[in-house]
Amino acid sequence: MFSFKLYISGTSKRNLELTSSLEKELDSFLKDQYQLNVINLLKNSHSALQDNVLVTPTLIKFEPEPTLRFVGNFTDTNVLKKLLFQ
Repeated sequence: MFSFKLYISGTSKRNLELTSSLEKELDSFLKDQYQLNVINLLKNSHSALQDNVLVTPTLIKFEPEPTLRFVGNFTDTNVLKKLLFQ
């Protein structure tokens, strides 16, 4: 089972599109084998401090190890796929 946290700041159109696109890609790669927690820094900054998140968007893969961080644009699915399954 894969476990992710996606940190965003606010609910702008861009962030909503990013979240939707990421969920679509994770569904295509992993089917029902993942959990994605979306955390809005404007509502929950404490979690970001715990995970050392300084910028958004940030995607963190916790499980399976190793822990990986992706910062910025996740629209290049080939790069995302390669990083997830390295």
